Amino acid sequence: MRHRRPPAFPALLILLLTITVTMFSRAAAWVVKLDPEVDPHSVCFLADVGAGRELQGFFEVIPDEGDESVLPVDFAISGPIVDTKDEARSQGAQLVHKRESSAPFVFQAPASGVYELCFGYAEEKRARQISFSYEFGKVEEELSELLEDVVKHDKHLEPLRLRAVSIMHELRNAQMAQLRMKERIRQNLRMLRARQQRVAWATLLELMVVVAVSVLDVVFVKRKFDTRRPF
Repeated sequence: MRHRRPPAFPALLILLLTITVTMFSRAAAWVVKLDPEVDPHSVCFLADVGAGRELQGFFEVIPDEGDESVLPVDFAISGPIVDTKDEARSQGAQLVHKRESSAPFVFQAPASGVYELCFGYAEEKRARQISFSYEFGKVEEELSELLEDVVKHDKHLEPLRLRAVSIMHELRNAQMAQLRMKERIRQNLRMLRARQQRVAWATLLELMVVVAVSVLDVVFVKRKFDTRRPF
């Protein structure tokens, strides 16, 4: 008994849809300013996440110019937020916690609702900037729903739909890794430029000192030879 192979055209359509959706999907990215004078405890974001939806991203503390030491931060995801007067209960349970200067995170919402993503001071209450990016995985759901219309008349295409969603998930992971790598390269270039500026100023200062010493030597020698001594 021969098994009927999936038609080439729907398979090609599924592949094209996957590539198109991936090309137009973008992750949300910010640079967060954590300043104890403005935010004495933490800086928080709210994200409306559906049940079972995966939220993934990364954060990285940006080093200050002239200071290569990087302070860690407390990153936490809690929720879902409950509409209640009790502040402790309204925040929901803490589901993710990291104390790092740079780390990726993956989170799957146990229930639909609004979740709180917060950055806090880990060791010292000093101002710092944080590069922060995350992506909901909403595009995968939209792609899956879009492909359901394509495969509902031909059940043989169901494995292709599942494979397309899996490819979309892998591509999203690759995009996040690429975004993180770009941010790391940008920070390294920034630190390299700052270091080059410091070296340039130090070299210029050293040259000025050498020139000044040389001029003083010339003046001293000239005055010594110009001095007339009585015989």
